[in-house]
Amino acid sequence: MARMKSIYSNSLILAGLLLFMMIHARVLNGAGLTPHPILGKFAKIINEDQSSGYLIGVGSHDIHEKEFQVYFEKNVEKAAMSFDKGTEHLLRHLFDKDEKVYCLILDKEFDNILKPIYADKIKVIQEEFISRRRVSLDKGFVTGLLTFDKSIVRGYLKQKIYLVRKDLNGG
Repeated sequence: MARMKSIYSNSLILAGLLLFMMIHARVLNGAGLTPHPILGKFAKIINEDQSSGYLIGVGSHDIHEKEFQVYFEKNVEKAAMSFDKGTEHLLRHLFDKDEKVYCLILDKEFDNILKPIYADKIKVIQEEFISRRRVSLDKGFVTGLLTFDKSIVRGYLKQKIYLVRKDLNGG
């Protein structure tokens, strides 16, 4: 009997949490606490491009191309893997094509892979902060909270995302 009560109470708590999230989804989106408003803003920029010959890519493992795909009729390429060498290979494959390229990429891959290789060929169109998908809190986060250091706390909870473009002529 106690086991049944536990199952029912856990189910009720989960249902309440889901209901709360669904009710407040618009508020969370409006506050920029989910990646969707930012992805929508980036997609709008790409969709304003009237030319037809361009590619769209996602160059970070932590960004799911399917979340970005919903804004486009053309295919969004995944140009990232869970390890840096694989991501570098896929980014090179995408950016070495003789076509205009738009790419959504997080700061880690941008700073460590894309920028060192293509700094003279790419242009940052827009940059924003989004919530991290994987948060790893440690003593530094607590210290940042206790000292009211916004930059430290933001570094743990948010990350920079870029929309970059490589033009057809490579620059």
